[in-house]
Amino acid sequence: MKNKSLHTLDISNCKVESGECLEFFLQKLDKYSNIRYLVMDQILPDLSGSLEILGEALAENTKLEVLMMRENKLKWVPYANFWDNMKNNTSLQKINISKTDLSDRVLEKLSMYLLN
Repeated sequence: MKNKSLHTLDISNCKVESGECLEFFLQKLDKYSNIRYLVMDQILPDLSGSLEILGEALAENTKLEVLMMRENKLKWVPYANFWDNMKNNTSLQKINISKTDLSDRVLEKLSMYLLN
Protein backbone atom coordinates (compact mmCIF):
# COMPACT_ATOMS: atom_id res chain seq x y z
CA MET A 1 0.00 0.00 0.00
CA LYS A 2 1.39 3.36 -0.97
CA ASN A 3 -0.50 5.42 1.61
CA LYS A 4 2.14 5.87 4.33
CA SER A 5 -0.07 7.84 6.75
CA LEU A 6 -3.00 5.40 7.02
CA HIS A 7 -2.53 3.26 10.12
CA THR A 8 -6.08 2.09 11.01
CA LEU A 9 -8.43 0.12 8.77
CA ASP A 10 -11.89 -0.97 9.93
CA ILE A 11 -13.97 -2.96 7.46
CA SER A 12 -16.38 -4.33 10.06
CA ASN A 13 -19.94 -5.23 9.12
CA CYS A 14 -19.11 -5.01 5.42
CA LYS A 15 -20.81 -7.20 2.88
CA VAL A 16 -18.43 -8.65 0.30
CA GLU A 17 -19.84 -9.42 -3.12
CA SER A 18 -16.81 -11.15 -4.62
CA GLY A 19 -14.45 -13.49 -2.84
CA GLU A 20 -11.77 -12.85 -5.48
CA CYS A 21 -11.86 -9.10 -4.84
CA LEU A 22 -11.58 -9.68 -1.09
CA GLU A 23 -8.59 -11.97 -1.62
CA PHE A 24 -6.91 -9.37 -3.85
CA PHE A 25 -7.51 -6.71 -1.20
CA LEU A 26 -6.23 -8.86 1.68
CA GLN A 27 -3.04 -9.72 -0.22
CA LYS A 28 -2.15 -6.02 -0.04
CA LEU A 29 -1.79 -6.26 3.76
CA ASP A 30 1.65 -7.84 3.37
CA LYS A 31 5.10 -6.44 4.18
CA TYR A 32 4.43 -3.24 2.23
CA SER A 33 1.38 -2.27 4.29
CA ASN A 34 1.60 0.41 6.98
CA ILE A 35 -1.65 -0.65 8.65
CA ARG A 36 -1.12 -1.07 12.39
CA TYR A 37 -4.72 -1.61 13.49
CA LEU A 38 -6.95 -3.94 11.45
CA VAL A 39 -10.58 -4.56 12.40
CA MET A 40 -12.61 -7.13 10.47
CA ASP A 41 -15.66 -7.86 12.62
CA GLN A 42 -18.78 -9.53 11.22
CA ILE A 43 -17.69 -9.72 7.59
CA LEU A 44 -20.48 -11.07 5.39
CA PRO A 45 -21.13 -13.51 3.88
CA ASP A 46 -18.12 -15.51 5.13
CA LEU A 47 -14.47 -14.62 5.60
CA SER A 48 -13.35 -18.28 5.56
CA GLY A 49 -12.55 -18.41 1.86
CA SER A 50 -9.95 -15.65 2.21
CA LEU A 51 -8.47 -16.49 5.60
CA GLU A 52 -5.51 -18.49 4.34
CA ILE A 53 -4.48 -15.68 1.97
CA LEU A 54 -4.83 -13.16 4.80
CA GLY A 55 -2.59 -15.34 6.98
CA GLU A 56 0.06 -15.49 4.25
CA ALA A 57 -0.02 -11.71 3.82
CA LEU A 58 0.10 -10.96 7.54
CA ALA A 59 2.97 -13.42 8.02
CA GLU A 60 5.14 -10.97 6.05
CA ASN A 61 3.70 -7.86 7.73
CA THR A 62 6.02 -6.30 10.31
CA LYS A 63 3.87 -3.30 11.29
CA LEU A 64 0.47 -4.72 12.23
CA GLU A 65 -0.01 -4.49 16.01
CA VAL A 66 -3.74 -5.11 16.50
CA LEU A 67 -5.93 -7.67 14.74
CA MET A 68 -9.63 -7.88 15.53
CA MET A 69 -11.86 -10.48 13.88
CA ARG A 70 -14.81 -10.64 16.27
CA GLU A 71 -18.11 -12.36 15.56
CA ASN A 72 -17.16 -13.96 12.25
CA LYS A 73 -18.57 -17.28 11.11
CA LEU A 74 -15.39 -19.15 10.20
CA LYS A 75 -14.95 -22.69 8.94
CA TRP A 76 -12.42 -24.50 11.08
CA VAL A 77 -10.05 -25.78 8.35
CA PRO A 78 -9.29 -22.35 6.80
CA TYR A 79 -9.26 -20.83 10.29
CA ALA A 80 -6.65 -23.36 11.48
CA ASN A 81 -4.62 -22.77 8.30
CA PHE A 82 -4.81 -19.01 8.90
CA TRP A 83 -3.02 -19.39 12.24
CA ASP A 84 -0.55 -21.83 10.73
CA ASN A 85 0.25 -19.32 7.96
CA MET A 86 0.60 -16.53 10.54
CA LYS A 87 3.39 -18.27 12.45
CA ASN A 88 6.12 -15.94 11.08
CA ASN A 89 4.34 -12.76 12.21
CA THR A 90 5.90 -11.35 15.37
CA SER A 91 4.51 -7.81 15.31
CA LEU A 92 1.01 -8.46 16.71
CA GLN A 93 0.48 -7.17 20.22
CA LYS A 94 -3.29 -7.63 20.51
CA ILE A 95 -5.63 -10.23 19.01
CA ASN A 96 -9.39 -10.22 19.55
CA ILE A 97 -11.32 -13.18 18.15
CA SER A 98 -14.24 -13.09 20.56
CA LYS A 99 -17.48 -14.78 19.55
CA THR A 100 -15.82 -17.01 16.97
CA ASP A 101 -15.99 -20.78 17.17
CA LEU A 102 -12.70 -22.39 18.15
CA SER A 103 -12.29 -26.05 17.31
CA ASP A 104 -9.55 -28.21 18.82
CA ARG A 105 -7.50 -27.87 15.64
CA VAL A 106 -7.88 -24.09 15.56
CA LEU A 107 -6.82 -23.88 19.22
CA GLU A 108 -3.80 -26.09 18.48
CA LYS A 109 -2.66 -23.80 15.62
CA LEU A 110 -3.39 -20.66 17.63
CA SER A 111 -1.34 -22.07 20.51
CA MET A 112 1.56 -22.77 18.16
CA TYR A 113 1.37 -19.18 16.88
CA LEU A 114 1.40 -17.82 20.44
CA LEU A 115 4.48 -19.90 21.29
CA ASN A 116 6.53 -18.26 18.50
